[in-house]
Amino acid sequence: MHATNTPHDIEAFGALRTGFELPPLARLEPIRPSEDDARALRAYREATAVELYSRYAPLAEAGDPHAQYELSRLYLLCIISPTDETLAVYEKDPRHNAKLEQHRKNHARCTGFREATGSSNDLDQPMREWLVKASESGSPIARFELEVADNRNEQGNYAQSDATAGGRTRSERRAPSPHLVYDTLAYAAEQDDPRVRHLSILQAMFYFIWFVENERYLGDVNFDRAAGHVKRPPLSEAWRLLGCASGANCSLADRLESLERSYYAYEIDEIVATTLDLHAAIQQSDWSRLGYPQAEGRAPITLSGVKPRRHPAPNCHQAPSGETTRSERMSKRPYRRFAAHEVAGLQPR
Repeated sequence: MHATNTPHDIEAFGALRTGFELPPLARLEPIRPSEDDARALRAYREATAVELYSRYAPLAEAGDPHAQYELSRLYLLCIISPTDETLAVYEKDPRHNAKLEQHRKNHARCTGFREATGSSNDLDQPMREWLVKASESGSPIARFELEVADNRNEQGNYAQSDATAGGRTRSERRAPSPHLVYDTLAYAAEQDDPRVRHLSILQAMFYFIWFVENERYLGDVNFDRAAGHVKRPPLSEAWRLLGCASGANCSLADRLESLERSYYAYEIDEIVATTLDLHAAIQQSDWSRLGYPQAEGRAPITLSGVKPRRHPAPNCHQAPSGETTRSERMSKRPYRRFAAHEVAGLQPR
């Protein structure tokens, strides 16, 4: 006579087999930056452009490749930062409400930058010059960004949502070699600067989003606009989750909460497990597990398709009478792909 498994036994066995007994947030905590690293990342985000310029300019002039790269990022930040007049327009236009706080922060950080650098008219030229110098001095982070920017200028903006860009279809666009990402990750592993490590993860994430997901697996992404959900293969969400976990300005709790609107608990468990595997692969320099097409001719990792949800996702509730639901708001929001100039500086949301 065989014993019958009770529901409790089955649940305990499942937890033992999968290792999912810890909540997703607790499972991701070990891959977050240390307290010292998080403090350093926050200090960078809170410093003004003038303060950062004073810190990096002497090192950049002395030939430090990362300092040269950081100067290029400061120029870019202040290029996209709104002027006094532009900010005044944004504050009066409700279409900019979602990003108004970020516009204000960028404006405050860049106050006095043009005067301090003597670049009151043109910031584009020094931005490009410092990026080229950083690449030539040996910064793989700068080399990656320069390659992406040059490809974009040659072939069209990767953020375009139509079927062609720069006269070429998506399938004809040349993606940078994944070895650029491998070089960046290997370089970051040898650095003590937590910002270098964070930037390397972001670049690896954007490479996957632009040149693997968008170019090869777009059909596996399900946009349920009526229900307000976007469902991606686990590997796609795992890269976004890893990008969030690598920084100090992104709330993992908020990110997981957003996933709960589109995925069931077992799907989130799979996403978290894939995120941890990506982190382990980077730590072990095992580039074959990143999900990129392999330069040696091996087939890329296949992303499983995502079926549309036929009923409301868990934790999706009806809005009170007279209020719009998140689904209704999301259904009117166009899907946005990231522009190439955002590759290293964008903080995941």
